[in-house]
Amino acid sequence: MPKKVTPLSNLSAEDPLSAESRRKHDAQLKRERGAWGEALAEAHLLSKGYLIVAKNWRSGRNELDLVAKVLEGEVEVLVIVEVKTRGSAARDVPEKSINARKRQALIKSSVVYMRETGWEGECRFDVVAVEAIDLGKNEAVMTHFEDAFWPMVFVD
Repeated sequence: MPKKVTPLSNLSAEDPLSAESRRKHDAQLKRERGAWGEALAEAHLLSKGYLIVAKNWRSGRNELDLVAKVLEGEVEVLVIVEVKTRGSAARDVPEKSINARKRQALIKSSVVYMRETGWEGECRFDVVAVEAIDLGKNEAVMTHFEDAFWPMVFVD
């Protein structure tokens, strides 16, 4: 005899299956919103003359969203770009989520990236904050923070 299956719409919020389904759904929406924000940020950077050299580059558990190069005067600069996307109902602006731990992870990953690619030139860290207004209409407020933070260097 087949098992009786309860449709997801009939499950209560306390039901573990319902909670797990919601978590998976929310995680999927977050990934989709993040990819959407990264695509908008990439288009913005390209329109400003940046050359995108890597997307979603991974070093262990850490990821560099976008790695770009741009000419500043006569100097080519490697730009590590962290993209933060939030929905319009978010409590805080996207850029506030880049705390000291996140900055440290970005710095460590960028050092690995530069070693692996042989980059020996200048490097800076930018943040592109995307506040989604309407994903369906591609509406967002985007703010590009150039030189958003500097790595701390200690000299003996």
